[in-house]
Amino acid sequence: MQQDIILNQSSVLVVDDNVKNLQILGGILQNEGLQVEFAIDGISALSWIENKEFDLILLDIMMYGIDGFEVCSRIKENHNSSEIPIIFITAQTDSDSIVKWFEKGAVDYITKPFIKNELLARVSTQLNIKRTKDQVNNYLKDIEEKNKNISDSIEYASYIQNAVISTSENNLRILPEHFIIYLPKDILSGDFYWINKIEDKVIIAVMDCTGHGVPGALMSILGNTLLNEIILGDHIQ
Repeated sequence: MQQDIILNQSSVLVVDDNVKNLQILGGILQNEGLQVEFAIDGISALSWIENKEFDLILLDIMMYGIDGFEVCSRIKENHNSSEIPIIFITAQTDSDSIVKWFEKGAVDYITKPFIKNELLARVSTQLNIKRTKDQVNNYLKDIEEKNKNISDSIEYASYIQNAVISTSENNLRILPEHFIIYLPKDILSGDFYWINKIEDKVIIAVMDCTGHGVPGALMSILGNTLLNEIILGDHIQ
C-alpha cells in the first residue's frame, strides 16, 4: 500500500531519442500510476527540468546532440536539480561502463531490452530512497527553523538582561578603581552584580542565582528588581 502511494505521488522524466523506447517505458510506468513526462533529446530534458520538479529521471546514454553523460553532468551541476536521482538506460553492461555511470552521478541503470519487473523494482527502490531523503531534509529544516527561533529568543533575552545590568555598569563611576570579571557559562547567566550609592554609602551586591540559561536570567532580573525596590524604593539598607 505504501509503495502504491509513493508511485502515485511521484513524477518521472523519461529521456530517450528512440520513440519506441519512450512508448514502452511510458506505458509501464503510467500503468503503475506514475506521472510521466517525455523528452526526445538532451536539450528538451534540461528544459523540462528547469520548469518542473521530478522525483526520478530515466536517461538514455547514447542520444543525438547532447549525450546522457553531458545531460547528467549538467543536472548535477545545477543546485536546483542536483538531488534528483538518475537511472541510466543502456545496452552496455561491462564493468568499465558501469563504473563510469556511477562516477557521472547515476544511482542505478536499466538494460535494454526492458524487463518490466526489474524496471519497476529499480524505479520503486530509487523513489523510496528519494522520498526518505526528502522527509529527512524536511525534518532537518524544521529543526533548524525551531533552533533559530529559540536562539533568537535567547539573544533577545540576553539583550534585556544586559540592559538591566547596564544600570549598575553606569554606577561604577562611583568607584575610582575597579575591574569586573563577568563570564557567563551560557549566553544567559544567573549571576549578576548590583551597585548603587545611597547618601554616603556605596552598596555592592554580587549575586549567584540558581540555574543557567533562561531560568537563571529570569532570576537575575528578578533579583535586580527586588534590590531596586528594597534599597532604592523602601530605603532598607
